[in-house]
Amino acid sequence: MNLSAIRERVQALQKEIAELRAANEKYLCKHLHSPLESHAQRQRELRLQQILDELTLLTKTKIV
Repeated sequence: MNLSAIRERVQALQKEIAELRAANEKYLCKHLHSPLESHAQRQRELRLQQILDELTLLTKTKIV
């Protein structure tokens, strides 16, 4: 993978993390959550783990 592609991917992931963070802040401001809101929160947590896994792989990627 070339450095430009890695930079673009990291920037896209940073944007997604910011969106997930904003959604998490809204979720945490409420005291009671519907089943749908709770499910969405779990999905965001899973996505954050996927992003972490991807970033870990990117740090091990050989730059061409």
